[in-house]
Amino acid sequence: MKILETEKNFEKHLELFRNSKLSKAEYCRDNKLSYHRFSYWLRKRPKSAAVLVPVQIKSSIQHNANSEEQLPKVLCTVDFGRNGCLKVYDIQAVASILERMV
Repeated sequence: MKILETEKNFEKHLELFRNSKLSKAEYCRDNKLSYHRFSYWLRKRPKSAAVLVPVQIKSSIQHNANSEEQLPKVLCTVDFGRNGCLKVYDIQAVASILERMV
């Protein structure tokens, strides 16, 4: 069975794994990798390797206490638990968020 020896080799497999839509077990089986070694490299990966997505914030909401008709419809809400939530009003922003989640 192949063993992931280096971090560079792992990075290549990580990219292939993410694009494969397979479970860890299926990917390891298909690529003749040790599941435990692959899991080790996943855990060893620094937390700072998360992908950051730039966000542009602009307000198009007109605040008028007398009229609720001016408020745009919330298209998507991302709940972060105790850390709050993100309400998205723009269809292009929803598409961008969903694209990055896949």
